[in-house]
Amino acid sequence: MTSRNDSPERVIRDKIADLLAQCEHWSELRRYRKILEAVERALPTTDDLPELRTELLIWKAHAMGAMGMPDRAYAAAAGAWELEPSSQAAHLMALALIQEGEDDHAEEILRFGLQRFPGAAHLVFQLALLMAEQGRVPEAMDLVNDIEIDAGEEDEQVFALHVGIRANLLARMGRWDEAMQTIQGGLEAHPDIFELRRTYDTLKKQHDLHHARDHLATVWQTSLQPLHEASTAGVDASIETLGVSMELPRLVILAAQRLWRRFLDADPVQPRAHEAWAAALLASVFVIDGGSAPLSFFARYAGTSYETVRSAYRRIDTFLGRLHPEERLCAFAVRLNPQLDPSHPGPPGAPAPQAGQLILFPHHGEGKTS
Repeated sequence: MTSRNDSPERVIRDKIADLLAQCEHWSELRRYRKILEAVERALPTTDDLPELRTELLIWKAHAMGAMGMPDRAYAAAAGAWELEPSSQAAHLMALALIQEGEDDHAEEILRFGLQRFPGAAHLVFQLALLMAEQGRVPEAMDLVNDIEIDAGEEDEQVFALHVGIRANLLARMGRWDEAMQTIQGGLEAHPDIFELRRTYDTLKKQHDLHHARDHLATVWQTSLQPLHEASTAGVDASIETLGVSMELPRLVILAAQRLWRRFLDADPVQPRAHEAWAAALLASVFVIDGGSAPLSFFARYAGTSYETVRSAYRRIDTFLGRLHPEERLCAFAVRLNPQLDPSHPGPPGAPAPQAGQLILFPHHGEGKTS
């Protein structure tokens, strides 16, 4: 309740303070339209109060970004930056640019923000995630390693993000033991942080999947019988060459080579078109794994004719049709192989999680500016 002696400015400040508190609450409930409507009503009252206008524009940018309007989110965040530069404004501008596919411009904003606010950890995390999505994982790792955050960090979100992102980057680099040690150490320091527990659970599943794939690859590799006929061995070599050139996972190449041997047991052909058969076998593995068979794509990559690949593929498909579906999955599938999901006795109903998937941090620091 205000007294009649309160100045108009004081009344406005009190109302904006209440609104900012409400924005915090609405954000937790994801009521972004409510935030936007309230902020738009309040903005005209802050023409002479730049610090309050800045905070309202930050919330406007946050709401618009969450509602899928990156162009307007960028304009609001840029307006906040012009009034009062902050790491939060830089973060929201970069986020809007990423949503619009302008990664290079977003990186420029983040680097400029870090020059202005070198202690802004969330800008470092955002830049590291952007680099990782571009495949620049070692560069992202160096960036995260340069931040010194210990278990006594007062801001639990900052600590959780630092530990979680570092663990995920280590996993992306194949350094699984270090990744698990990192996340376990974070949990020992802060066992009550939900985000760390969720990250641990996700990484544990990916860690187990990684080792299951390695084990399956070893079993499949050691069980491959050598092929002595020049024609059949030529197809085997072409599978290897084509798979490597297409940068396919090792398990996919091995699955195609296993399929080739099983096919030969049933139909001992002596093909001349080695590359065409290799392309057809790899395409068949994709189909077994629940994907499509872009035969023309495989034919172009193998440098052979589509008709020859299609002819080989049809013969392989006829052979596969005689096998039980579960046998096909266990013998030749990669992504859907039941042996990679010990919690399911049969073929899993959903795609397995992709190793190294990054867990993104929240898009907004809950209204706080830096």
